[in-house]
Amino acid sequence: MSAANIHNIQVLADLKAALARFKSDALEPIHAAQQEIQRAQQWLADREKHWQREVQRCEQEVQRAQAALSRCQASGYRDKEGRYHEPDCSAQERTVAQANYQLSQSKAELQNVQRWARAVEQAAAEFQREAQRLTNMLNSDVVKASALLENKISVLQSYIVMGAPPAHSSSISETFSSPARRFSLPGLLRG
Repeated sequence: MSAANIHNIQVLADLKAALARFKSDALEPIHAAQQEIQRAQQWLADREKHWQREVQRCEQEVQRAQAALSRCQASGYRDKEGRYHEPDCSAQERTVAQANYQLSQSKAELQNVQRWARAVEQAAAEFQREAQRLTNMLNSDVVKASALLENKISVLQSYIVMGAPPAHSSSISETFSSPARRFSLPGLLRG
């Protein structure tokens, strides 16, 4: 069996620390995005409630305006000669038209908010699926890789303590720097 020329186990410890930072750095924007999505959804829910109340208020205003118009139209009279005098209800007609316009605008705003709420809900669900996949990977694969590195560090430290005789094999830093020679220490760096 040939001996390994191990110069710096700290490289593995640094890699393990870098994995931990990577996990933390990757999870942080996921959590920030989830909070931003929740804020957007809450804002849309608040806007939907606002426009629902506004539609109800406008419907009541239309009813009041139509009632005023009906009263005006019923206020016509006949003179002594039997001619009917129709009242001028143009102001009430304008009020009804304005109330109907406000109602249609409020309904359009409500539909717009509801459309956006559905779109955000769909996009949020897609994001959550992908974020969950990444989170699962970070919580499992990175943890496994970190445990593997910890195990290999222990193995290499034990090897150093044993005082293995020097040999002409590659150093640990050369092994990790060359993709073709990655994990070339037999049995020591395999999972």
